[in-house]
Amino acid sequence: MRIAFVYDAVYPYTKGGVEKRIHSLSKELSSRGHYVHLFGIKFWKGSDTIKRGNMYLHGVRSPTTFYTSTGRRTIAGPISFSIALLSILVKEKRFDVIDCQNFPYFPVFSCRAASAIKGSKLFITWHELWGDYWHDYLEWPLGFIGEAMESLTLIFSPNLISVSKMTRRKLAERGKKEINLIANGIDYESLKKAKTLKNKFDVIFVGRLIKEKNVDMLVRAIAILKHKRPLIRCCIIGDGPESQKLRDLVLSLNLGGTIRFHKPFSSHENVFSYLKSSRVLALPSSREGFGMIAIEANACGIPILTVDSKYNAVKELVKDGVNGKIVTLSERTIAEGIEQLLNVKVKIKIDDYKWENIVKKLEAVYRA
Repeated sequence: MRIAFVYDAVYPYTKGGVEKRIHSLSKELSSRGHYVHLFGIKFWKGSDTIKRGNMYLHGVRSPTTFYTSTGRRTIAGPISFSIALLSILVKEKRFDVIDCQNFPYFPVFSCRAASAIKGSKLFITWHELWGDYWHDYLEWPLGFIGEAMESLTLIFSPNLISVSKMTRRKLAERGKKEINLIANGIDYESLKKAKTLKNKFDVIFVGRLIKEKNVDMLVRAIAILKHKRPLIRCCIIGDGPESQKLRDLVLSLNLGGTIRFHKPFSSHENVFSYLKSSRVLALPSSREGFGMIAIEANACGIPILTVDSKYNAVKELVKDGVNGKIVTLSERTIAEGIEQLLNVKVKIKIDDYKWENIVKKLEAVYRA
């Protein structure tokens, strides 16, 4: 098959869960003889197209400002990306499948038009379904526009893929009947290669430093725990608009020797090394579409601390007291939860999250 994945962010130039998913699926599909094309922003220099075996990476347009100062996605960027994308997809040889990620919505319009013109089968992969959360995320009238765009996207294709049970349930509540659940996986080879570090951490956070991740709550929870455990150590891996505020908070709470910050790594093998060298992954996000880092932590043998929020899909990966703990969102409950998990060891079935097995399910969905 000729398969096109569409998402403006591109791994490894940006390191979100969606980018990593597309990259991993593409590698596995191309190794199985499919011709896979990825369409995203051109973060690299040189030719607009990079070819690696049966994989083709297409730079649709040059990068512009990706996020606002508050960590929200810009609107102008996705619009210009979508306009350029339509022209490129129409000029390309016909694809059997176009798999467009639901967010940031504008590219779905272009993919719908291109699929109609070229006769391709359009799939929309849903990572999250926000509904009324748009009004918390953006002020009026932008929140209303965001919700309307999401609703329009729901009618563009009957071929839906959900990455989590939570999103599948929300799609079903909106009247969608046939929803294919294709979860995220683990880079098992990188996990096996990763070595433990000399420096050990009790608590680790990995993710983009934005308001919804509630890393400030984690910092305050560590301050509480330090009274009981003076030698407690925490590592925060990530970057984002909240970065400086969090560093200032750490200094104001006299946690400079307790909490270590680290920028995102170029290799995910390093992330696995840090996970293997930690005791608890704290992921106090109010909103997560899947939370790939959660299953990676469990695969490394450590439990997950997450919070009870209706927009947080990570809690559906957690069996309370078995592979993690779900708490209400406050620094005290986070601190108590971490303390209860510090000596918990976790074992999960890696096969359930191997990309090769996930791709077999995806192939069946595409062919059907």
